[in-house]
Amino acid sequence: MSVTDWGHKLPDDWRLPAEQFEQLANELVRTKLHRPVAGAVILRDASVAEMEASSYRLLSLHAAKESLGLVERINLKPGELRVHLNSADLVRLFGCPEDRINNDQLVLCAPFRMRRRGVELKMHLGKASPENDRTLVSNSVKAQRWTAMTLDGKSFSGIALTEGTSRRPVQDVVDLAMLAPNV
Repeated sequence: MSVTDWGHKLPDDWRLPAEQFEQLANELVRTKLHRPVAGAVILRDASVAEMEASSYRLLSLHAAKESLGLVERINLKPGELRVHLNSADLVRLFGCPEDRINNDQLVLCAPFRMRRRGVELKMHLGKASPENDRTLVSNSVKAQRWTAMTLDGKSFSGIALTEGTSRRPVQDVVDLAMLAPNV
């Protein structure tokens, strides 16, 4: 929990690494604006030539500074990133009147997740992918094997001697044998 200057506790404050946050926002902007239809969606009543030119201009945004330069504001809430593009910057980029910009299409949304590994916090676009925890899988396999050994009459000390470890890790890991398979 963090405490404000006024002494109030704010349980929902996030401390995010700025560089990762900018990379996440840049990834979202570039992913959405590099789609072939992005120019046609943002520019109202565009002719085929204007659609092609606007898409080409959006695809030419290579550097993060260029992509993030189109951002007016970013809203972040648990599980969702919203990037609001600046219509004036798009007017300059496309060289068109302001009323041609479709303001309804200037909010880019994407799910994101934060993953903590120890003290490190990583932010990723998209829904959480089912990643396997290799350590958990390895320990679960050991737990199954060691549980079978105990059922055959071997003691924890005997298993530890056979496996080249101490008795305590064997006791701790054996409990994983009862872990539900969907976990």
